[in-house]
Amino acid sequence: MFKSNKQSKNIFIATALFMTGLIIVGIFLAASRLQEIPCSLDYNGTHTFSIGGHEVVIETKTFAEEGPAEVIVSGEHFREVLDSLSNQDLYMNVSPASVSWTNIDGKRWRDLLIWRPDEPTGQHHTASVYLSSDDGKLHRLIPPLKRGQ
Repeated sequence: MFKSNKQSKNIFIATALFMTGLIIVGIFLAASRLQEIPCSLDYNGTHTFSIGGHEVVIETKTFAEEGPAEVIVSGEHFREVLDSLSNQDLYMNVSPASVSWTNIDGKRWRDLLIWRPDEPTGQHHTASVYLSSDDGKLHRLIPPLKRGQ
């Protein structure tokens, strides 16, 4: 009727291991989803990313507190300048680019989406290009992805 101490201890250990496994899987899934949330890049900065074994540099340039900006994407055999907007106003704080990780091309690794604001208020963003983890090159998204804040 009553279980021995050894049986109770074994059941406790098995339950603890099972719960630990569930927690680890939950943390992994949550971390994977967090990579899909766009992360703003600095106003005038250089960022290096490793994408599927390829090194890519994204540089952001702003020319005034508010207005046009550039996002320069370069890799081993390419360099492309993308037009963008920025707003460094105390209340707006709209970066020229944001990035997020997601699998676009269906290959093994995630690709890097480059989001740019549609307007100086930063309410809506468009990802019309992505960096492929397959070849490390910039590709166009047709149709582009849109998101609002």
